[in-house]
Amino acid sequence: MPSADPVLTTEQAAQLAGVSRPYMAKLIDAGVVELHQKVGNQRRVLRSAVEHWQAVERKRQARALKRLAGDLDE
Repeated sequence: MPSADPVLTTEQAAQLAGVSRPYMAKLIDAGVVELHQKVGNQRRVLRSAVEHWQAVERKRQARALKRLAGDLDE
């Protein structure tokens, strides 16, 4: 029975988010994407942590675009 919140490797998390594996590793190391566990020197994250980061990132981008559009209107 698959887990409702699967544990992902950095490669799987990067593919899910549409970013490179090294960038995902940097996000995890910086604490932007929550680390679930380390297996040796490999990081594991929960799918929900990646999806949460994506949602926050989309909101941040939308605010930045709105500000840019406002600046262009002035």
